[in-house]
Amino acid sequence: MSQQNKLESLSEHLFRYRDTCNAYVLKKGKRALIIDCGTGEVHKRLKTEAGIEAVDWLLFTHHHRDQSQGADALASKGAKVAVPEYERYLFENAARYMGERWVYDSYNDRGTANTRITDLPVNESLLDYEVFSWRGYEFEIVPTPGHTLGSSTLLAQIDGATVAFTGDLLREDGRFHSLHDLEYGYGGCEGANLAAYSALRLQQQSLDLICPSHGEVIDDPDDALSNLFDNARSWHRWKTGHDLPCTHRPVQISDHLVAFPFSVCSWYAIVSDDGHALLVDHGTHDSVHFTSNQAYREWWETQRYVAHGIDELRKRFGVESIDVVIPTHYHDDHVAGIHHLQRHHGTQVWCVEQLKGVLERPQDYAEMCLFPKPVQVNRTLGDGEEFEWHGFQGQVWHFPGQTEYHQLLMLTVDGKQVLFTGDSVIRNATGVDSPVIFRNYHRFESHEECTRKLVGLRPNLIAPGHGEVWAPLADELASFKRHTQQLQTLYRHLLPEDQRWQGINPFWVRITPYQIDVKRGKKAKLTVRVENFGDEPAQAKVAMAGARQTTFDPPEREARIGAGATKEFRFELSISQRYRGLPRVAIAADLEMDGERYGQVAEAFVKVEM
Repeated sequence: MSQQNKLESLSEHLFRYRDTCNAYVLKKGKRALIIDCGTGEVHKRLKTEAGIEAVDWLLFTHHHRDQSQGADALASKGAKVAVPEYERYLFENAARYMGERWVYDSYNDRGTANTRITDLPVNESLLDYEVFSWRGYEFEIVPTPGHTLGSSTLLAQIDGATVAFTGDLLREDGRFHSLHDLEYGYGGCEGANLAAYSALRLQQQSLDLICPSHGEVIDDPDDALSNLFDNARSWHRWKTGHDLPCTHRPVQISDHLVAFPFSVCSWYAIVSDDGHALLVDHGTHDSVHFTSNQAYREWWETQRYVAHGIDELRKRFGVESIDVVIPTHYHDDHVAGIHHLQRHHGTQVWCVEQLKGVLERPQDYAEMCLFPKPVQVNRTLGDGEEFEWHGFQGQVWHFPGQTEYHQLLMLTVDGKQVLFTGDSVIRNATGVDSPVIFRNYHRFESHEECTRKLVGLRPNLIAPGHGEVWAPLADELASFKRHTQQLQTLYRHLLPEDQRWQGINPFWVRITPYQIDVKRGKKAKLTVRVENFGDEPAQAKVAMAGARQTTFDPPEREARIGAGATKEFRFELSISQRYRGLPRVAIAADLEMDGERYGQVAEAFVKVEM
């Protein structure tokens, strides 16, 4: 019997089978769990060589074909399947992905074509930073992007050792399994940066054994991970001429204020003397983690958060508890880590009322830069409300500049007034202003509201949403008012008088939820919200439109809307039991106001569960 076809014992309950990848078998009694099954040939050896009669679960570290191409046979015998959450689509919808994958005019250089050619039903997602349990064993799911964007490492205590199943993150001596998989964008080396981050994270785990998908088992994890980091750094420097972004460190602004200006968004920690922390924003780690989920993402992907800065707060600044996080606004680069803070650190979220809805129910909205995981708000603050936390005095305001769903925060820290402006204040050569991004939900008077709230504020420091903290020059904030006046003049010049509010705000009519889940043969409720920005009341009629075998009750509604008021029209959507259409379809709201036809001005998407 060749070594390739032998079930090798690594410890009392852990085995390896050399196949298209290393398939690892964890035994408990006569049952087994397999990590990365390769061709599936391993199942022929289980009973005769290890006394295993059945496989309960197949776990995968990433989506490549060599990891799972033989999983079907094991699944047909009753084995359940669990895969990394950010690559689930590439398992259970592999055929559709391969059928629709771009070939021409593509600059997406990622190895996503190296996925299965047929669908593999998935029973469970391996959620980042959560635990998968099986017969007394617990696997911690650690995000370790690099070889693929969605790769995960599975950590478990097995036979007295801390074992890491790392997929193709590294091979022996900290080498890479392939270099071409480190290219995400055309000619890039994004995967090297991500692999360096992953190496640093795993070095904190006190590993005894690394079980990679290819090559030999690694019994000196610290040395291999150190080499992996150095190798990633060398390759990144050669390809880009720059050092790795993950080498940046936080900046201590004053005794109790710490800034992280080198993350994708600048985020901040106010640290009390007794080891508690209040954070302002906590988003994506660095530009590569962010842009890899933007420029080179597939259409079904969402941004992946990886933990950053928290260990440094603990080790360098004595933080024992992260009590509160105050997000300046809802954008993914600013809130991606808040869901993690809530689940794993018990952190509370405080915000103004206007921000609460989009944080808690992102599926209701169509605005830009949404993060898909809901964030539960623990304390809602009023516009202009003052608060106290561990002796620090603060105040918040609704601040609808860059987006309607934004707040301004002032905190007194170490005797200085620090103004946390998020993305609604940016500094340029002529002073400060605010971005205009209409699909963030923008109103004609948005910037005027911001101007009124800045008047009279005399901050010593401005802590922006991007970039480093600065001390404002005398009357520097006054330039914001000039910017707003120029903007109002342009609005009046560029748009006809009767179209100003429609030409600025694409969401004056909206359907909520924007993403509706409904089972075939079932019903779902929806609301059409119409805003009348005019100076006179208006009679509005809303009629719903959808795909075949989609019906609405009632099909239309009519009501009067007061000047400057909003009216909600409620409908019930039904999907026929005989529905055989696409799994995701659009619906629309057709509007008429005072006899003028606007047409299907608002849309929403219905995901039909078959």
